[in-house]
Amino acid sequence: MKTYVTAALFILFSSFASAAPQSVGTVILSFGQNTAESASTQRVLKRKSDVYADDLLKTGDTGRLQIRFTDGARLSLKPGTEFKIAEYQFDEANPEDGKAVYRLLKGGMRTISGQIGKVDKEDYKLDAVVATIGIRGTDFIVNKQGNRVSGSVNDGAIYVANKDGVSDIAKGFSFQLEGAEGAINRFRTPATVDRPDVPKPPAAPLPAATVVVSEAENEAVALAADENSENTIVSPDPNGSGENAPNESVVALAFSQSGVGASIGGVEISAGSIHGDDSSSDITVDRSWIGGDLVTGVVFNDESSLYSDSCSPCVVSAPPIIGTVVVQDKATIGTAEVSWGRWASGYTVVENGGLTASLGSFHFMYSEDLTPASTITSKTGTLLYRYDSMHGGATSPQDRTGALGTLTDYSSVTGTDGHTYSGTYLLVNFGAQALTEVGIEAEVSGATYVLRDDPSLGGDISLNSVLNGQEVALTGSCSGGGCNPVSTNLSGHMSLDFVGDNAEGAVTSYAAEGINAVNSQPAAISGTILFEAE
Repeated sequence: MKTYVTAALFILFSSFASAAPQSVGTVILSFGQNTAESASTQRVLKRKSDVYADDLLKTGDTGRLQIRFTDGARLSLKPGTEFKIAEYQFDEANPEDGKAVYRLLKGGMRTISGQIGKVDKEDYKLDAVVATIGIRGTDFIVNKQGNRVSGSVNDGAIYVANKDGVSDIAKGFSFQLEGAEGAINRFRTPATVDRPDVPKPPAAPLPAATVVVSEAENEAVALAADENSENTIVSPDPNGSGENAPNESVVALAFSQSGVGASIGGVEISAGSIHGDDSSSDITVDRSWIGGDLVTGVVFNDESSLYSDSCSPCVVSAPPIIGTVVVQDKATIGTAEVSWGRWASGYTVVENGGLTASLGSFHFMYSEDLTPASTITSKTGTLLYRYDSMHGGATSPQDRTGALGTLTDYSSVTGTDGHTYSGTYLLVNFGAQALTEVGIEAEVSGATYVLRDDPSLGGDISLNSVLNGQEVALTGSCSGGGCNPVSTNLSGHMSLDFVGDNAEGAVTSYAAEGINAVNSQPAAISGTILFEAE
């Protein structure tokens, strides 16, 4: 029997909660001004900060906060959010006794559940002051603005209940309601809806919608949605000579944006990868250039990431005259051909229907030779993937100003933070199906950037998770150059895909950012790298 509480929204789903009287979770990423308030005290939240039961978490106007709870659940808060940890108890030895009660006072959140509620879903509740929601799945989004509550389900299913009734919301569907007695509107999530802050439920099957890439160039991408069919997505083809990428393809990409709402010092960096067989994304490639395949158009839906606000869709279009591409190159690694390059200017980025102000270059790395999943799972032993003058390739690392630098070659010298090597490399234990070490080092404008896999996340990273869209969390520092007077702590993420019949190469993109603790100056770095197996 479900209990309905007037003017209260409960979200019930699978997640563990920690009964520990001390820390109940740890900050994974904190961009912008974010705080925790408890009693009469206020703490600034940074990466690795602890959070406690009874904390009121607040994100600034440009803040983004991500937390891993002791039960393994992950929570991402959007800018301008207030989220209360009202009750939290968890004992790893007795997970069935765990309990968590949260309150979403305003703003937006996304969560991927841990273990609380796996035995009894009533043990996990979220009060958002409008209706009752019970969750059957693991990944969903909720937004609250005044008396309006909306959300969508990325995986699993939920039910939404208030005085108007009960409605089941399955994966791929969204909902919206206004007030405790308002009708619960349920509808298929359109391809153009990223954050259902103010989703517009259709009374009939969704009509075709158009996202304008650049009004000046009059480029558009048709995103058709229908209640009874899957979305059809087509990426831009600015010069008319592009082709759709095949299913076995992958593109890693990285770029920067500037302006209001950017997370670090007016700059927001993006990095990720998409596959040719992804029905919610599309890639256009020009194969006419001797230097290698050029990625000229991309539409991608980044709904799986907790490391940045999801993008549904982001549309990237190259300039109409593609001869302006810079640093175009290619390499053959084992059985795979990989191409990479940078659009220095003239490209456009549309994020969730709005044209953004791009900064610096758009980096891409492309291959049509993704390694079969069966090959990766059948491999054994530990393999070193390296970048140096004789192995792999890369686009030049770019800092927050758009300045370019160079990657530091792999070296067998023992690295920092307990790493086996130094320089730029990956260490993969195929026997354990895990990524065990990441090293990315670069020099840009007199500053030294060092990025490593984040040790606070508990050791090796599952290859299965990474190859199914989970980003690799990075931590590191920037020192010297514009990062003076002291080292700047960085946090970020990396995508990873293997290429070649026997995983001879690894195509990656990376992005990391932070703010100097002394002079409050921002620092950021991004780019793409091709690692080659030794």
